[in-house]
Amino acid sequence: MAVTLVAGLTEGTAAKVNGTMEAYQRDVLWKVPVGDTSEWDGIPFNVTDETGTVRVFVYGVKDTRCCEKVQSGRHDGDWWTGDSVSVIGDVQRHFDGSIVVIARYVAQTPTSFYRPWESTVPILAFAVGSTAYATYAFASYRHRSALHRERVAGFPAKVLGGRPCPVCGILLASGVRECRNCGWAEPLPRPILDDERMGALTRLPALRMRTAFTNLSRTYKAVLIGISVGFPATVLVMGYWFLTTMSPFWGVEPSALVCGAPILLAILGAFAFLRLSSRMTLLLGPERIELQYGIGRSSVPTPEVDRILMLHGRAGDTLTVVSRAGKSVHFGPGLAAMDYDRARRFLQGLSEILGVEVRDIRSPAEAIAYLQGRLR
Repeated sequence: MAVTLVAGLTEGTAAKVNGTMEAYQRDVLWKVPVGDTSEWDGIPFNVTDETGTVRVFVYGVKDTRCCEKVQSGRHDGDWWTGDSVSVIGDVQRHFDGSIVVIARYVAQTPTSFYRPWESTVPILAFAVGSTAYATYAFASYRHRSALHRERVAGFPAKVLGGRPCPVCGILLASGVRECRNCGWAEPLPRPILDDERMGALTRLPALRMRTAFTNLSRTYKAVLIGISVGFPATVLVMGYWFLTTMSPFWGVEPSALVCGAPILLAILGAFAFLRLSSRMTLLLGPERIELQYGIGRSSVPTPEVDRILMLHGRAGDTLTVVSRAGKSVHFGPGLAAMDYDRARRFLQGLSEILGVEVRDIRSPAEAIAYLQGRLR
């Protein structure tokens, strides 16, 4: 509904007027405690705009208990003389011949009246998401149950510690190294290192290196900055939309949210950037290969290294070592050129001692297949 100027009000219609609230006392609309809740009470007031003044009667909104009729005011929820106000009501002729408005709804601005669909959008979104997840979970359960009934006959005894085949996904019993369905065979583990190899391993140098943001490639920096800005901005926009939608019913001025948005964006962006670009320490030695980042770390025993690969990407090269137990350490981005060369030479020497090939890989899909054992 568009705003109607006071001079253009017509008897017998419904209209929205906007202007300044005026009354003979400071308090115009206020809440009165009633049991565990409260009801609106107030006195008639005038609404003045650039074309004139109209009298507004509030008996249509008094004794209401929720924000659907009257939005909370700026003074701890109350309305005072001098506040900006918008009123939707019925235009009638008073007994003295003047035009008056019988208020049905009162809000701070012409666009902040209660709209039920806005308050229900988050609830509907949650309901739709929950329904979709429940549907997916139920369908997945039915699918797994059907697979179980289909394949259970092939296992006369209960399978303990089973694992899926990395190629076809069929469940393999504990200790089975070959899949009868697709023919995949797990490579035999290498024997424990002999004394000669252990001696050569102990002669490997112990290296300590640290990453730095300035050493990252331009592509990696761009991705890092994009994540640091894009993710907080997305969260902020969604949160701002929700808060501005609900602020009229909480009595919060939207301008306060606008002022706080840049500060919150800066805090979230700085946190994400520092988390992603924090300096990491790389340790390469005869006993272990370890990457330390913040309060966490990933480590692989050096004698247990089973696979070494070098992934060449546009954002830079990444070195990965994987143990026979499946643990892995990834490093490379952020290292200085000299440190990266030292790490590469270390892995070359390690590969010669352990008899492990350093695999050069060009695509992430090929790297994933190699790490999962589907590519030899």
